[in-house]
Amino acid sequence: MIAPERPRLLVWTKTDLDPAAPSPDAFPTSARTGAGLAELRRALAATLRAHADDGDLPASTGARCRESLARAGEALHSAAETLLMGGGDELVAIDLRQAVDDLGKVVGAVVTDDILDRIFRRFCIGK
Repeated sequence: MIAPERPRLLVWTKTDLDPAAPSPDAFPTSARTGAGLAELRRALAATLRAHADDGDLPASTGARCRESLARAGEALHSAAETLLMGGGDELVAIDLRQAVDDLGKVVGAVVTDDILDRIFRRFCIGK
């Protein structure tokens, strides 16, 4: 559950199938047609800028997240190409696993050695 003080955007998906949004505050979108995606990107960027806390995260965290998101996108693109070329499910699964791992790094579900090294450098842990 999202904490009430956290900013959030309501997104209505698949509007190409059902254009009636559940709320006037919802951003109507369609991945199939691309409708509403530019507006959603702008709203996300504006919300993030409005709620950004300077100094809340180390500068390298943003770069690491950006790299992980880029790698996840590349893996998903590769999976889609493999499907289009008639590749086997096992090849698609490899790319999907890579995308899930990269997204896990962004949300903290996957802990990399780099993160552990930074933790141990910042804190003095006795023997």
